Amino acid sequence: MTGPDLSTPEARAAYRQELRKVAPWLRRLGFLLVIFGAGLILWGSGAGPDPAVTIGYGALALGWALALLALIRRTLYQRRRARS
Repeated sequence: MTGPDLSTPEARAAYRQELRKVAPWLRRLGFLLVIFGAGLILWGSGAGPDPAVTIGYGALALGWALALLALIRRTLYQRRRARS
């Protein structure tokens, strides 16, 4: 793996596209879980404890964890690519 060529605007755009291809399913799944969790929290926010709110907070936490994992994987890929 060679280092990225960032000398031209076209090369920078190609490198950005390459970075977007790192762990896309993690980012998408994390985003969907965050939206789903927020929806459950809003839907179940009534009086008293509701299982939907508990599940919503769990989905929200898992979604953010997956998004953070995708960010870490992309950063590690970028570091490894720049080091070569």
